[in-house]
Amino acid sequence: MQNLFAQGYQFRKNFPGHIEFIVVRQLEAGTKLLKFYVLYTNETQHVCESLADKYKVALEDFMEGRVDTEKIPGDSEQTSSQDLVFSNHIFIYHEAYLSPEQIIAVRDAYKRKGITVILRSTDYLANKKLEAKVRQLETKR
Repeated sequence: MQNLFAQGYQFRKNFPGHIEFIVVRQLEAGTKLLKFYVLYTNETQHVCESLADKYKVALEDFMEGRVDTEKIPGDSEQTSSQDLVFSNHIFIYHEAYLSPEQIIAVRDAYKRKGITVILRSTDYLANKKLEAKVRQLETKR
């Protein structure tokens, strides 16, 4: 699960409480979003809910002292990471099972702050593995 969380991104840092995060910067779109990885714990619901109050720390800490720019050929302007707007989307990858009631409680904690949260459990990983296997079998035909 942790490898899937970090796949394709080089920006990764530890967050208090054995939580890792990545700020996904989409320079062309002018946005950034957050991905958290929560290690297995019996307190997964509480950890996920508490991140709703702490996500700004991750955004600020990550960007501190770091500026990246990009100019795509044909674009009239250069894009800077300082100009990126938070998309209000957070993905949380977690190892523990959450009941439907717990998922709703976590979702509502973010919704009250105007944020869309997507929880990705080990079921997400199992589905991605299945999709990869199907693609592999299809290419062998």
